[in-house]
Amino acid sequence: MTLDNEERFRLEKQSKAEIPALLEEIILPVTDATHTHVFRGQTNIRWEPIPGLYRRLLSNGYSKPEITEALIEEYEEDCLCEANGLGFYESNRLDTMINLQHQGGATRLLDVSRDPFIALWFACDENEDETDGVIFDYAAENSITPKSGQINSWDQLSSNISPGAALLYFPTWKNERVKAQSAGFLTCSIQNTLREDSPYTKDSQHLTIKKTIIPNLLKKSIRDYLINCRGMDTYTIYPDFEGFALYNSATRSFARCYSHLYGRSGNGLFPDPYSPPLD
Repeated sequence: MTLDNEERFRLEKQSKAEIPALLEEIILPVTDATHTHVFRGQTNIRWEPIPGLYRRLLSNGYSKPEITEALIEEYEEDCLCEANGLGFYESNRLDTMINLQHQGGATRLLDVSRDPFIALWFACDENEDETDGVIFDYAAENSITPKSGQINSWDQLSSNISPGAALLYFPTWKNERVKAQSAGFLTCSIQNTLREDSPYTKDSQHLTIKKTIIPNLLKKSIRDYLINCRGMDTYTIYPDFEGFALYNSATRSFARCYSHLYGRSGNGLFPDPYSPPLD
């Protein structure tokens, strides 16, 4: 059913009253001193929160009962060997995986953040305003959370992963995007098959999951809150050239209204001082 403008406006106004309670629900877990809470925001509730390498295998014809730890390792090894042959290999396997992940590649790592507001930003992406979003709150026990700086290689990290269990890892802040997003990663070792083992979607030993639905009618209002009250925008989430390119992709609205375009306002190619985007 398509809502007319008047009905949509009424529902949006009614929904805005729900935002404080929703924010409280999302933020409350960070007060838990017994677990490390990390968050993942997805703008479409129907997307399954599994790592990109798993999704790549599924999109290439493998079924969940066919995806095992051995299969994942073989495809992972192939990708890293190709990266090395092309001169893209970093100083070690783990750094290469992290860089590949942040550049949009498919790895066994699942992006999470210590900051619930970062997750909320991703859950309210403007390209999916017709669908509900979701925030996953992963509560990890200390036993699966190595202290920052203790892990320097994939061998060190993987040796701490029990079959069928997850591990929460926080990389050192070697690039601005990891820092800006308070980034961490969940990873796991599948014990049987992906159909049976998925600690990203089901409670498992040492890790519990809670979901908070973000109604689609609230997304625009939440984005306004994050921009105006939290000082967030695409540039602060992606503080690099890729972020600038993303902000100026074909599906994004323009940063400035027509009358304030830099060329029209006489500011020239290098505006000084820079003025922020206008609504």
